[in-house]
Parts: sequence; structure tokens; C-alpha cells
Amino acid sequence: MPEDSPDPQSEPGPHNLFLGLGFSPRFQQAVRRVAQQLEPRFPGGRWHPPSNLHLTLRFFGRLSSRERAEVLERASRRAAEARPLILRLERVGFFGAPRRPRVLWLAPEGASEELVALSEALREAFPEVQERPFAPHVTLARFRSRLSQAQREACFPTLLELKRGRERGELPAWARFEAIEERAARLLLFESRPGEGGVQYVPVESLPLGPAASS
Repeated sequence: MPEDSPDPQSEPGPHNLFLGLGFSPRFQQAVRRVAQQLEPRFPGGRWHPPSNLHLTLRFFGRLSSRERAEVLERASRRAAEARPLILRLERVGFFGAPRRPRVLWLAPEGASEELVALSEALREAFPEVQERPFAPHVTLARFRSRLSQAQREACFPTLLELKRGRERGELPAWARFEAIEERAARLLLFESRPGEGGVQYVPVESLPLGPAASS
């Protein structure tokens, strides 16, 4: 097991796992401040607590302990060949349609060379995992598939304004924020765990990015 693992697990059984980047408390709180500015405009959203913020790079779903060990072996090799990177969140957007939003997120204006290279390396390492084209983002909130009519009507004009502003290249004032930057030096294996307040994304393994991973 790699050193400095945040929460080592040894129990057998399936685990709901994914690879991604985690963030420092400073970064989490900066993102949370942006989320707090947006919350009143999006009733019905389920907002992620700061501790759940992450950027997904490869999602696996439920894996056995044996499969988890194989994931770690492959990911460790790729992490050793990668480089630390700078993640810079600069824009707000959403997945879905203005009348049927699914996810509200923050994202880079353009992914860095290092982030793209890491994503591609993991894609090559896990060709059996089928995923959409890489669109790096940090989820702020998710929306239930059945928002109430009042919630849907409240969100629609805001999302439509955001969509049109993006198309024009000029976001509305409420959607602008100072860029949030973080240096990422580790690839994390997360486990999704159900809890009283909803699902928690818990780092269970930490893989240094760069040659230190293979020492």
C-alpha cells in the first residue's frame, strides 16, 4: 500500500471506487464560497459539502478486493509516469438542459497539458472502462430528476441566462468569480460510502504523481 494513504481499508467485499483529484481545505472553502453565492438561484439542488469536492478521472463502480488491488497496481504505474499539475477553476456551467438540469459545476477554461496527459494515461491503463470524452469539472450540486414545478420554474431563467451567456462569450455578473487554483501532487482512490447525510466520497489510497511514486 502506498505511504500516506488517508484511510487504509483491509476488509473484504465490494467497494464503490473511482480515481480522482482531492483538494486542500483552503481550496474546498474557496469553492464553497462560490457555491454559497449560487445556492439562492438554484432551489432543489443537492449541494456537495466541502469534504466531498473532487475531480473524477476514472470511475469503476463496485469492485472486489482483488479488483481493487489490480486497479491500484495499474494506477500506481501511471501515477509514477505523470507530473504534478495545477488545477484552475474559472467558470460555472451545468449538464442537462435549462428545464432539466442534472449537475451544476465549476471547471477550468481549458484543461492543462498535465491534466489531459494524466487522463489519457488512465484511459490507456483501463481500456475496459467506458466513459464519455474527458470534461474535467468539480460538481457543486446535483438536481433530482423530479424537481417540483416551482423549483423548475425558478431555475430555468437562471440556467437559460447562463447558457446564452456562455454562447455569447459573456457570462452574467452573478456567474463570475475569481479563479480558484490548486496544485495537485497526488492521484487518489476514492470510495463512495452511504451515510446519514448522503453519500460520502472518502479517499482510501494516495498515489504520488511523479517519480517519487516508484521509489
